[in-house]
Amino acid sequence: MLAGEIDFSVSTIKAISNELDIPWQELLGIETPTISLVDRNDPDRYYKFDTLGDVINALFEITKIKDLSFGISNTKPPEDPNWTSSLTVDGKADAKYNTDLCLFMENWMNKLKLVQAQRMTEENFSDWKKEMIAYYSDSYFSNMSAQIMKEKRERDGKKDTSMKKIHIVKVDNEN
Repeated sequence: MLAGEIDFSVSTIKAISNELDIPWQELLGIETPTISLVDRNDPDRYYKFDTLGDVINALFEITKIKDLSFGISNTKPPEDPNWTSSLTVDGKADAKYNTDLCLFMENWMNKLKLVQAQRMTEENFSDWKKEMIAYYSDSYFSNMSAQIMKEKRERDGKKDTSMKKIHIVKVDNEN
């Protein structure tokens, strides 16, 4: 190691990043795409799904949510003339947000029909979308990660973030 350089363990880097509320990869200068459908701070800023794998990963993630219960179905020939797959939500199920999601989906479907029939402008649809995201943004899931994220957002104003950057030098052990 050269003078003035510090070698951190991964666990130390992760602990520092947790305190700064930033991804640990950012401390190392590694750019990683954010995996999210919508940036909570800017509902019009969408993250791209570049591959079918990205969509499939999102499906795996949403089916882990304990406050929503999903059904998965598939039909195909020869038993059925159609070949369809679907992810369904039973609005009458006991899961905490199934009814809300079904109501939203019904409303969304109706708004899309209005846009397609040119009885609603894209601008009005975008405004409605922002209203829906804002309305449901306080509907936290029961799992711990959502609770932790909520607590972090509540603490943001209280946390000292004066140390913005940490210089980490990669050490070549061969010298």
